[in-house]
Amino acid sequence: MRRDPTISPWLTLDRSEDYVELPNYFTFVRPQLDQLETNRRSQADILHLQREVQTVSTSVVGSQRGSAGVPPTGHTARFMDTAQFYGRWNR
Repeated sequence: MRRDPTISPWLTLDRSEDYVELPNYFTFVRPQLDQLETNRRSQADILHLQREVQTVSTSVVGSQRGSAGVPPTGHTARFMDTAQFYGRWNR
């Protein structure tokens, strides 16, 4: 998990406001706090999705025990097989 920044966004409240029309809270502090919250939510979502993938993959692997290789999909395939387009050519 990522850590919060070492320097607090609240320290930017002390910046001079000569060139900015908005107060420092809305210019510097609030956007940083919003970004930190967005990063936390995204990280939590990523961890949740990783756990779901891990759960699904272990359940699929567990159901395949005893069978050799990849489970069949119901469709056989061959490399460069064009019979579906041109039919079987008899020479």
